[in-house]
Formats: sequence, C-alpha cells, structure tokens
Amino acid sequence: MIDVEEVVARMNRRDGMSIATYREIGLPVYRLNCVVTSQETGEIGAIEEFVLRSVASGVNSLQDLKAFLGLPEQVVIAQLGRSIFDGLLEGVPGEVPRYRITLEGRERIDVASASKLIRGFLPLYFDAITRSLSPLQKADLYHLEDLDRLGIGCIPPSKAKLPSPDELDLGQVDRIAGIESSAEVIKRRVVRVDSFVGRARVFFLRGIAVVFKSSDGRQINVGFAVDGRESEEHEIAYAEAASRSKLFGDMFDSTRRRREIRSANREVRDLLQGSGSRALHQPNEAVVVPSGSRRVSALEHPAILESALRDAKERVLIVSPWIRTNVVDEGFIRLLGSTLERGVNVTIFYGSSHADPNERARDKVAREGLEALARAFANFRLVKKGSTRARILLVDRRFVVITSFNWLSFQGDANLPLREEEGYLLEDAVAVDECYEKQTSFLA
Repeated sequence: MIDVEEVVARMNRRDGMSIATYREIGLPVYRLNCVVTSQETGEIGAIEEFVLRSVASGVNSLQDLKAFLGLPEQVVIAQLGRSIFDGLLEGVPGEVPRYRITLEGRERIDVASASKLIRGFLPLYFDAITRSLSPLQKADLYHLEDLDRLGIGCIPPSKAKLPSPDELDLGQVDRIAGIESSAEVIKRRVVRVDSFVGRARVFFLRGIAVVFKSSDGRQINVGFAVDGRESEEHEIAYAEAASRSKLFGDMFDSTRRRREIRSANREVRDLLQGSGSRALHQPNEAVVVPSGSRRVSALEHPAILESALRDAKERVLIVSPWIRTNVVDEGFIRLLGSTLERGVNVTIFYGSSHADPNERARDKVAREGLEALARAFANFRLVKKGSTRARILLVDRRFVVITSFNWLSFQGDANLPLREEEGYLLEDAVAVDECYEKQTSFLA
C-alpha cells in the first residue's frame, strides 16, 4: 500500500511553490487487442547480416563498407575479423584489401532470409494521458466501479480519440512483446501493428495528483506520482492537454479561490477579535496572523490530526462536514479508541446544511464505527449538526486549527473537484477557549 502523505512530502520541493492540495486519482489506460506481424530472429545479428550482404553485392573494401553502412570503422573492422575467423569471409590480395564471401557465408545469409513472418494477437496497454505504451499487467489496473467504491476520482484522457495502429511506437511494442515472451519461445521482432480487434477497454491506474501554488497565488501546476514515484511525463502531458479535468476546476478558478480565502480569513479574524486577541487586517481582508500562530499547508493537516489524538490530555474537538472511509478507517478508529481510553473528552460535529447523497456503503461503515465508539464511551460525543460550515480541530488549551480542510474526509469525494486546502493554527489559550465555547454552547 502506497503511503500517500509520504509520497506527497517527497514531492514538496519546488522553489517558489507550495502544495495547495492533493488526492489519489485514477489515470486512464486503454487496453488494445492488437494484431501484430512479427519476424523470427535467427542467430545471425543485424550488423553481421549487413556486412555479409554488402560484401556479397560487391561492396567489399573497408572504406566502402564504412561509407555504405554508415558504421564506425572500429565496428566494421571487428565484424570483418569475426567473419573471417568463422570462415564466412576471406581476404582478397591486392593493393587495397578486399573481401569475398565464402560458401558458408552464403549459407548464413540464406538462413537469415528464411526468417518467418508471423501474425498473432498481442494485448497492449496505452496510457491515455502520456499517449504512450506501458508495460502494465491487468493486476495493476482498476475498473471505474472499483475506484468509485474507494472514493477516488478519475482524470479523462488527454485526447478523446483512440490511437491508430500506425501511431504506436514499434520500438515500445517490440520491448513489451519481449517482456511478455518467455526465454523458451523463439525470439521475434515486431515489424508492424496491423489492426485492433474489438473495442478498446478503459481501465485506470491509481496515482496521486498534487496541486502546487506559486507564492503569489497566480500560478497553479498539477504534478503526478505513479507507483510512489513522481512522473514528469504525466505532468507535462496533462499541462499540454487541450482540456483539464473537472477535478481541478476550482483550483484554476482564481475568482473562486480568492472568495474562499477571504471567507477563511474572516473566520480567523472574527475568532481572534472575539477572544480579545490582536489581529491586524488589511482593507482587502487579508489576515496578519498574530505571534504564536501560523498558516498550515494541506500536507500538514493529517499529521496534526494524528498528533492531536495521540497527545491530547483533556479535550479534542473536531468539526468536519463529511465522514469518509479514506480517513475514518480501521487505524483511525483504533487511535481514537486509545484516546478515549486515556480519559480524553472527544467531541465530533459533522453534517452539512444539505443531505449527503455521496455517502457510499464504505462511508456508512466508517460513520457507524464512530457511532459504536460513542455508545461505548461516555466521554465521546458524536453530533450531527444541520450546518458545519467551519472545519476545526481543537486540542486541550494548546491550539486550534481553522481551515478549509475536511478533517474526516480529506481526498474524499470523487464527485467533487479539488479545492485549495489551507488553514491557520492559533496557539492562543484565550482564543482556543472562546472557540470551544462557541462551538459547544448549544449542547449545554
């Protein structure tokens, strides 16, 4: 299992840019059932065959062979020496050394000419983002339904149309065919992709999309990781694609980004002013975070949540609209149970002003896991509210994080686009108490 946060942390090294958000995604791959023509390759090598045929046709001096074949002199000399040693060529005395082919040499050429052309089926996997072949196996890929159950969104192909047979790189086809064949099978070289049979099927390769934002907020780049490794090929191909995925729609909408950032700034400012803390702000509503506080990037949130449950002494408050299994999994339930066993009071508010039509069966299991803990521990309150516009994590009197990050569903909903995730961590005991009282007052 790939550790998403660990992969993203390794990718977080771009000068002048920071991570705005990230999530697991599905990259489209076409399975093409190809008819290919292959040629059996005998024991004779290509350079050996070229030299023998050239000598047989009258190109028989070192300089002529070098010029005719376009090969380095050392390569031609080495092949002439091997052929003479094997009895395939012999020298002809004269002012300029020349060579002639022997009977054994002609028999060698005849063997090469007898190579068979064979047609057969070869399944190939074509990456629909990079528009290139990949040596994948079916076990590496997922159906759309599989990703939907996991809450993983998919990126559409960079072009709507399938590749044509002559668009495929024969070198790539030949390499993949070599990987597929066993050592016992006669070696074959693919010389042509003739056609596709049947309909191409679409599968998906699991990957990670990471959105980077420039320090001035004006530039957005989308990076990708596949199999735990950063893929520049996918990043370049996606950037050059004519259309972008709806998953990133909000990220490229600068007006909406500014509106959401202003809203988050207002929440922080109101909390600080309500607690009597000093918060400075500009006419455009940009917040100057007071001493002892800082901004929190998207990548930091999961580690802060884990640390909160592991280290809290008295209380933890989590406010998050959605509950999703990609966060509330077996490990999360186990960690939360340990927190409750230490006697820490935990309150979780969830829900939104509208129903959650995107709750899947797996997400329902996650929610029911929390409900079971609430029945088992008197110090755990799980409350569904009509509206939880805020996203809050509060620990003891030590700190509170106010953010756009959905604590219990991050990466979550495959039907929603990616949004910029950034928050503010406030280490102000007065502000923390004010926030706790404001959020829990209706429970009194």
